[in-house]
Amino acid sequence: MKWINEKHTSDIESTKDHIKYLLYQQQNDYTTLKNNEQVQLYNIQQNNASDVEKKSFNVTEYQARLKEVEISHNDFMFQLHRDHDKQVEKLREEFKRKFHLTTADSEKNIKIIREEKEIRMKDEVKMLEEEKEKQTRVIEKVYEDVS
Repeated sequence: MKWINEKHTSDIESTKDHIKYLLYQQQNDYTTLKNNEQVQLYNIQQNNASDVEKKSFNVTEYQARLKEVEISHNDFMFQLHRDHDKQVEKLREEFKRKFHLTTADSEKNIKIIREEKEIRMKDEVKMLEEEKEKQTRVIEKVYEDVS
């Protein structure tokens, strides 16, 4: 009976050791799985953080590019307005130049026409005076003949 008791005790010890070993193995497996999951979670968080950082960097980069585009657009529009103003000023100067040329030509033509009319009027006045003198001579001759 002693032997059975010892065997029973030994079996119990053996079973306890086996259960402890299984418990240790289970805890080891659980710890390993937990560590693996934590490593994966850490890696996912790192990837997510780097993605967020990249995206925020991209947003910042895009905002900087947008600002550059806006500045270049404003510069272009300013240059376009300045060029337009220069063209308008050139057109105004050209118009003034043509106006002055046309005015000068018109005044020259008017002066020529006026001079021609004055010459014609002088000629007509001269002819009228000559006609008058002729008629006066004729009248004087007729008067002398009558007297």
